[in-house]
Amino acid sequence: MLCAAAYLTLSQQGAALRAPSRSIAKRQASASKSTDKSKYFFNKNKKSNAEVISEVPVARTSSFSAMWAGQVDSLPNIEPHTLILGTHPSTTSLKQQQYYAHPVNAFWWIAGDCLGFRRDTGISPSSGQPYALAKSLRYENVLPYEEQMNLLLANGFCLWDVVHSCERKGSLDQNIRNEVVNPIREFCDEHPSIQRVVLANGSTTASLFKKYFKDWLTSGVFKAGEDEFSQRAFGKSVLPEPLLRETEPRIIIISAISVSPAAAKFTYEQKRDFWQVNVYQPGLADRR
Repeated sequence: MLCAAAYLTLSQQGAALRAPSRSIAKRQASASKSTDKSKYFFNKNKKSNAEVISEVPVARTSSFSAMWAGQVDSLPNIEPHTLILGTHPSTTSLKQQQYYAHPVNAFWWIAGDCLGFRRDTGISPSSGQPYALAKSLRYENVLPYEEQMNLLLANGFCLWDVVHSCERKGSLDQNIRNEVVNPIREFCDEHPSIQRVVLANGSTTASLFKKYFKDWLTSGVFKAGEDEFSQRAFGKSVLPEPLLRETEPRIIIISAISVSPAAAKFTYEQKRDFWQVNVYQPGLADRR
């Protein structure tokens, strides 16, 4: 495995929150100063606080650019073998301008356990106590984010998101609205070395991928991963096995156990074991 300490700059297109309009702000102020008359009189024209709040514009945010070794001057131009796709950056990731930045998102902890580093100390800065996953971490050598990214890319993995831009309250994938997807098919066409597409956030990301790339999925390029989650998500979306034998698919699509902290029904160990067996071990074998 390769390691490089070059500084990596991530490009990001952001969208600032728009302030509420004067009329909305005025209604909100009026609502806060309302008298007890509202208890006795029903005004059918008066909007509830929930309705007023719902009118506040939702920010439109944009994902980061795709990351692979060819973008980093200090790394050899290694052709990627595995494209890992998130759904869309969380509010924490957008604020820190980092992929998978939430401290208990499992992505970088798993990458570290599979590539030989530690994401961080594993101590919560707010409580001063170790995160639950800390007891299961394999390595002690902490790397800064830029070096973690460089090590991942140098081993042939690349990162991107399914959704380029969207409107969303908070960070939950199910709250995504009015989304525009990234040109993932074109990216894979430009990098024919890609043998594996991994959806990092489970069924939600898989549903979006199937919605926007249905024709691509049935083109004979893809084969569903052999694990139960990938079979459940894509077993009926790709060409059936007899037809696949004729087309010789070049990309395995994997619906991974989600690295999101929202996927709390899976332990860190379960997530890591899945990713090690289905993503990192075959990917590193391709790299060699």
